[in-house]
Amino acid sequence: MEKKLAFGCMRLPMKGEEVDYDEFNKMIDLYMKEGFNYFDTAHGYIGGRSETAIRDCLAAR
Repeated sequence: MEKKLAFGCMRLPMKGEEVDYDEFNKMIDLYMKEGFNYFDTAHGYIGGRSETAIRDCLAAR
């Protein structure tokens, strides 16, 4: 059975005005470990930082 659940990136863990990459990476690892792979992001989410953060975190894998 295909798993269907989007990881919404509208709100991410933050340290002040910046994405908390340590916490975000833990969240992504758990999500992907459970067999999911769909990330929902958009340029408007947290001022464009959502797209950059997901790109950086996934590129590290």
